[in-house]
Amino acid sequence: MPRQPIVTLAHFLTSGDDMRPLLTPAGHSHAVARERHGLIIGRVRMLALLLAALTVAWVGVDAMSFRWPAWGALAADRLVSAGCFLTLACHPRWRRGRLGIAPALGLLVGVSLAFYLTAQLMLGVLGASALGFLGEGAANTAYNDLPYITAAGLALFPLTALETGLAGLAILGATALSMTVWPEILQGEPLASALWHVLVTTGIAGIAGICQLRLLITLTDQASRDGLTQALTRQAGAELLAVRFANAERLTQPLTLAFFDLDQFKDVNDRYGHEAGDTVLREAARRIRASVRDSDTLVRWGGEEFLLILPATTLADALPIIDRLADGGLGLRPNGTPQTASIGLAERMSDGSRDWNDLVAMSDVRMYAAKRAGRNRYTAVAGCLIPFIRPGLAGAA
Repeated sequence: MPRQPIVTLAHFLTSGDDMRPLLTPAGHSHAVARERHGLIIGRVRMLALLLAALTVAWVGVDAMSFRWPAWGALAADRLVSAGCFLTLACHPRWRRGRLGIAPALGLLVGVSLAFYLTAQLMLGVLGASALGFLGEGAANTAYNDLPYITAAGLALFPLTALETGLAGLAILGATALSMTVWPEILQGEPLASALWHVLVTTGIAGIAGICQLRLLITLTDQASRDGLTQALTRQAGAELLAVRFANAERLTQPLTLAFFDLDQFKDVNDRYGHEAGDTVLREAARRIRASVRDSDTLVRWGGEEFLLILPATTLADALPIIDRLADGGLGLRPNGTPQTASIGLAERMSDGSRDWNDLVAMSDVRMYAAKRAGRNRYTAVAGCLIPFIRPGLAGAA
């Protein structure tokens, strides 16, 4: 197995292909999005539960830091915030994965900042007369440092630069509002200096989050892609196909599959060895990927079998794609002859497929029909067989 290249900070900061998924979640693959969602939601719930407990536990410190009724008002604020954190952590609908990343993080940061602003408003109104036994030091630690703690907490999550930036703007805005309306909390420190500290803390947390995200993308990509052909593995492909099929049903859109089986591939392994067979597989997968659209996905279904997922594509739309593949060919066998394939196509709506398994089975049946009819052909409708790789064209590409 080839060694994986070492990914350095300089590499992914200068590579456009690596930078895009670090800037915005829009370019994340299904596997990365699924893993990141589970990781972030799990950490949000864990942190929200911890914050709920700490928020309530700090009431005792407030009782020693402030006089009554100041600490009573702060306690009420804490109980409301703790209830919000607890709801975020334990709501059953959210536990079932129905809460997206943006709402989850937004609620976590939003509750923290709302508590901070409300507490600062109370302290601004009450002033120094509210200080109790522990005095000003405990009050500053409990309240004035909350924006920095919230910003530093972003480092716990594998976030994109866009997500960190939006959260940082919210934290900066809340800090600026608090310190502008109640300048006493600055204790002589310039406002620009305080905001700069929050910005630096957010920036460091953002770098940590991006590094986490880069590692997550690398590991997920390695786990979900076949090392030889760089197509998706069968497990990852099946998960993606289930999502594609559900989306097609929800939007009433077509979904076409093309099931490829490389003809007489066992003969390549038997006569020329497995390294030659690996070369044939790798080249066939490369040519298929080069001939399809960015929205299409190639899956190595097993051995010499590949499944091509064509979302929002009818059979009529899929045929030119297959013809383009036929014109380019799938590469050459070790003896210099074209590598051919038997292909079966099936489409969700025209074939009346009940689920994605049914659609795969239909394309598989048609692939075997093409193979029984003499190989090097494809079929999209039972009994209609079309030559795949044309003589004179297959070896030219």
